[in-house]
Order: sequence, then structure tokens, then C-alpha cells
Amino acid sequence: MSHEMANLAVDSFPIRKPLQHDSEDYESLFLDFFNSSLLPSNSTQEFSTLMTVMASTIFSMIFVVGVVGNIFTIYVVTRRIKLKSTTSVYILSLACADLLFVLTSPLFAVQFLLGPDNKFGEIGCRLIDAMDIFTMLTGIFTLTVMSVDRFFAVVFPLKAMAYRLRAVASYVNVAVWLISFVFSLPMMIMVNEVTITNSDGSTVQRCESLMDEEFDKVYKTVIFVFAFPLPFFIISVCYLTIVSTLLRKNGSAAIAETNKSRQSKQRVAKMVLIIVVVFFICWLPFWIIMMLVVYEVITPTPVLMYLNLALVCLSYINSCANPLLYTLLSHNVRRKLRMRGSSTVVSDRISEANTTNLNRKSLRSKNI
Repeated sequence: MSHEMANLAVDSFPIRKPLQHDSEDYESLFLDFFNSSLLPSNSTQEFSTLMTVMASTIFSMIFVVGVVGNIFTIYVVTRRIKLKSTTSVYILSLACADLLFVLTSPLFAVQFLLGPDNKFGEIGCRLIDAMDIFTMLTGIFTLTVMSVDRFFAVVFPLKAMAYRLRAVASYVNVAVWLISFVFSLPMMIMVNEVTITNSDGSTVQRCESLMDEEFDKVYKTVIFVFAFPLPFFIISVCYLTIVSTLLRKNGSAAIAETNKSRQSKQRVAKMVLIIVVVFFICWLPFWIIMMLVVYEVITPTPVLMYLNLALVCLSYINSCANPLLYTLLSHNVRRKLRMRGSSTVVSDRISEANTTNLNRKSLRSKNI
């Protein structure tokens, strides 16, 4: 594959956009890689059709699960828990960011299924990729802030009381969204739509980056640092310290510890482990491939295109998993849901009993 072809593929892969190839080069590259012994030439079209069906199905599932899960989280936090703690404020921000993030999945699917031809116009070129970066970073930064908040709540509970306020959490959320927006500005400003003429005379519309090669690498490297290694380091340190603090036993505290307390600590430790592992699994493979492509350690191939698709799906899955990790796996959230559910049932029974008594009194008065 020519150097120009590699550069084109890199330019069309700003952060999480599908790797694309010219249709004339696609089949030859694909068959060269598989050497026709693994995939006969007459199977190329069938394979492409299969991948199209699979991609459509996977993105549809991600969209449905992500939207339903995050809307459920927003409902629980706003209507059931009613934003009574800083954690609930952060969970609301995370759910909103994950919801917007998942809502971009159909756009990614359209880009993959339709190929290099841009169907969204000049505004689409500027907004789609910028929105992708914006929502991705907002979710990751919010996860990081939540980790720091929990760190201070567990490790320094007395000192943290003065700062763990809902107003402070709201200001922090606003700062997170603004910082994420600033990171997405270059992708919004330095891109335009161009018309490309193919060798057969047909034309396609493509989104073209105005960044030079060096600036492009620096920008993507900065996004990478702030989107994965730095947040993962902070999240890991915070949660490992939390677990260490919760599991530490000394003196009379260890003797007085009840079975219920030990079970509570084990639940927290388990949830913390799941949070860190899921974040690591969902994002590490994608960022490895992305940086290898950016620095041209590997060149885009059709197989890499499908691998890129799978890894992008994995990154979306993290936004689907967050609602489960921070609501359904949270013992406190489940307990409050049960309490509110029980209180609703009790109130309904009281209301029903009062209505029955009123009806009885009314009948007595009529009989009199």
C-alpha cells in the first residue's frame, strides 16, 4: 500500500472514526492479506455483506442498551435519589455524557456502512468528530472526578466534609464539560468538506483535516494522554487506596468489626475492581491501535479496519456498562430503590385504606 494511501487512512481516522479505503484498492488489499487460501476471491462480497449485517446489529444493540441504561440511571438519580449527595451529582453528569456518547454510535455506523462518502455536509464534518471527542472525554473525566471524590470521602472523611457539597460537585461538572469542549475545538475548527474525483469520474464528499502532520500527531497524542493513561492512573490509585483503607484492620476496630461490616467492605472492593477492569479492557486495545496508526508503526489494512470497528464497539460498551456499575451494582442505590419502592407500596395501601374508610362513612351517613 502506498504512503499516500496510509496518510489518507490516518486522516480519516481522527480519533474514533472508521478506517476507510478507496473501493479500487480494497479488494486487492483484502485478498493480498488473506492470500486467497483463507478467503477465496468469490467470498469477498459475502464477507463484506456479513460484516455489514454484523456491524448494523452490534451498533443497534449498543444504541438500545446504552440509551435505555443511561436514561434509567438519570431517572433513578433525579427521581429516586433526588441528587442528595455529591456522588449522585457526578453519576448524573456521567449518565448524560454516556448518553450523548452512545447517541453518536449511529453516526459511526453510517460512516462505516457508507464508506468514505460524507453524507452529513459541512456541518456534519465539523460537529460529528468534535462531538465524539467531547462526549468521550466528558465521560472519562467524570469517572476520574468521581474516583477522586470517593478517595477523599473514604481516606479523609472529616476534611472532605467541607468540600463534598452538591454545589461544589455541580461546579466541578461544569468545569469538566468546559474542558472537554476545549479539547474538541480543534476537531471542530480545523476540518472542512472537500469533493474527491475518483478514477472512474465519480465524485464523493469527504471530511478533510486541515491539521498538518506534526500538529495532527501532537493533538491525538494529547487526547490519548488525557483520555487513557492519566485517568486510568488516577482511577487506579484512588480505588486501590480506597480498598486498602476499607480493608485495613487495626486494634479495636478490627475486633469490633461485624460480619455486616466485612460484607460491606467486600462489596465495595468487588465493585471497585470491576470498575477499573472494565475501564481498562474497554479502552486499552482501542488506544493501542489508534496510536500505532497515528505514528505509522502499522499501516491501515482492511483487516485493521474491521479490528478498529470491533475496538470502537468495545469503547461504546464502556458507556453501556457504566450505568450498571454505578447503579445496579451499588448496594446503597439498590437499598434506596427498595426503600422508596416499599414506601410507595405502603403509601398506596394507606391511601387505599383511607379511601375505603371514607366510603364506609359515606354509606353510614346515607343510611342514617
